Amino acid sequence: MRLIMLSAVSMLVAAGPAVAEQPSREPQSPARELAEGLDTLMRGLDRLIGEIPLYGIPGLDKNGNIVIPRIERPNPPTPAPSPAPENREAPFPPAPPGSVEI
Repeated sequence: MRLIMLSAVSMLVAAGPAVAEQPSREPQSPARELAEGLDTLMRGLDRLIGEIPLYGIPGLDKNGNIVIPRIERPNPPTPAPSPAPENREAPFPPAPPGSVEI
C-alpha cells in the first residue's frame, strides 16, 4: 500500500503543475498597452462617477427634519455627427520646384 501511495505521489510531483496556454496575440509597444489600460481605467471611472447619485442643498422641512433632495441626472444629449469636409487641403504645402519629394 505504501509503495502504491509513494509511486502515485512521485508521479504527480514529476508531472509538475499544469501550464495554461497563453492566448496568441501580437506584442504591442508598452506605450500602446499603457494607453489602452488608461483608456479602460478612465471609462470605468466615468461609469463609477455616473452611478454616484447627485444631491441638492440640504434644508429643513416644517417638522425640523433635515431634507437632502436627490437630483436626477439629465441624459446627456447625443452629439450630432459632424459633416465631413468636402474640400480637404493637403496637410503639407506642395514642394517647391526643383526639390525632391520623399
